[in-house]
Amino acid sequence: MRRGDSGLTGPVSRGDVGTVGRHLETLTERAPESVAAYVAMAHRTTERALAAGRLKPHEGAPLLDLLAASRDEAGSR
Repeated sequence: MRRGDSGLTGPVSRGDVGTVGRHLETLTERAPESVAAYVAMAHRTTERALAAGRLKPHEGAPLLDLLAASRDEAGSR
């Protein structure tokens, strides 16, 4: 918390769409009730990383697209 957005870590803050996608696949299979929370937190982390300049728009856009698709998919269940 003391480091603010510079303390963001993990695949979302790195723009690692592949890892986030695998997380979502695993959660969907093993803990589908957790998908909405993961998507919400990942979406907010992406927004913060973009605002702080830790992610460039071209890095954040694929994450936001993946998260939106996952949110839509989870909402249709």
